Amino acid sequence: TEYSFNSLNDIFYEILNFSYYKNVLKEESPIEARANHNLAILSKIFKNFQKYVRYQKISVDNDFSIIKYFFTKYLEILKQSRVDEIFSEEDYPNDCIPFLTIHQSKGLEFPVVIVFSLYSTPNVSGDLSRQTSIDRLINSNSKITEIEKEYFDFYRKFYVAFSRAKNLLVLSCYEKGVSENFKPFFYSVRGVNSLQFDINNINLDKVTEKDERKVLSYTTDIALYRYCSMKYFLIREKEYSTFEKRVFSLGIITHKAIEHINKLFLQKQKIFSDDYIENLVKNIYRFQNIDLDNNVNKIIDIVKKYIEDEKENFKYIKKVEASEFRIEDNYILYGQIDLILEDENEIKIIDFKTGKYNEYFSDYRQQLSLYKLLLQKKYTKDIKTYLYYLEEDEPKKEIIIDEEDLIEDLENINKTSQDILDRKFNKIPYNQNICGLCEFKNYCWGIQ
Repeated sequence: TEYSFNSLNDIFYEILNFSYYKNVLKEESPIEARANHNLAILSKIFKNFQKYVRYQKISVDNDFSIIKYFFTKYLEILKQSRVDEIFSEEDYPNDCIPFLTIHQSKGLEFPVVIVFSLYSTPNVSGDLSRQTSIDRLINSNSKITEIEKEYFDFYRKFYVAFSRAKNLLVLSCYEKGVSENFKPFFYSVRGVNSLQFDINNINLDKVTEKDERKVLSYTTDIALYRYCSMKYFLIREKEYSTFEKRVFSLGIITHKAIEHINKLFLQKQKIFSDDYIENLVKNIYRFQNIDLDNNVNKIIDIVKKYIEDEKENFKYIKKVEASEFRIEDNYILYGQIDLILEDENEIKIIDFKTGKYNEYFSDYRQQLSLYKLLLQKKYTKDIKTYLYYLEEDEPKKEIIIDEEDLIEDLENINKTSQDILDRKFNKIPYNQNICGLCEFKNYCWGIQ
């Protein structure tokens, strides 16, 4: 049998078939929550790796060289790149002790903070004392030396670490490992084992539970939940990353190119040469880490046609990729609108689509209804909604949404949102077109 995988995540998620990992996903204790958090970070590392190797398949044909490269080279690259800071730990699970770098801890506070890096020394050679360097830095008008800068940055970093503590700061280190820079005050404070120290006499602030209102968007939340609530659970709730096959490169690149053109028109740039458009499209391919394919010329032609068709409307551009919010009772609705046009009489909402016009657009209508709802409180003008099919000869299709439609669509959106808030995450009946292609199929159905 020839084994072939689209990504490391394809292989990684086969472990979800095992009962241990299914229990981790239930998160019945902080231990499982932490384990799930770490697995989710690992899935992000795998996803980024797949971009790094330009989405090459993993197969017997290439002797699984991609996997070998990951373990022998890529992990070393991550280590050198300080992966601990790339994948921030700010969203650590509740009831777990966060381990943070000093850099990651900026802006955060905790009742108890333990600093365990007092072996550190400034990256200098010289005999300047701590007091001398800082005093001279603050009081002197003379030029600051590089050594003084190093000392100042060193103590400023540890000031950040020490000031994260609300009630109790614990300085910890192997005794012989405390650097000369910290010895004077390390040995002058009470030890946790001394008779003078009693943890019960310290009033510790309660750790506040995260109680933020959930922000739900149509595309990443509502639509995904309706497609498969279990997939929503794993991607949005548990934060596992999925590998996106780049068969949809035409849609991704075209949207980015149209967005770029709209933003330039918003900045009053009006003339684009053929070379500019060609380079724009190819640069977006490069930035998205996608190899040039047979869609390049098609996308270039779509962008040229869009500029020609819309040249009279660009002066009405109000916002591009506009982020809008609507606050509901127990959650916040969010939408990112591709394009908003405004003239003296009306507002136009434009949502771009690739592919051919499809009359069965009930989902699209609900999305446009949400966008209209988001803008109604901001504008008194009449609001019209359009789908713009970039590959059609006559691309712009007005979607009429009356007040009854708005009420009906908002009810449906609210119902789905409430199901998400109520954590109704269930398996759908097996569907080959959905389940058979899903990376998480082993979690639901086991290895077939």
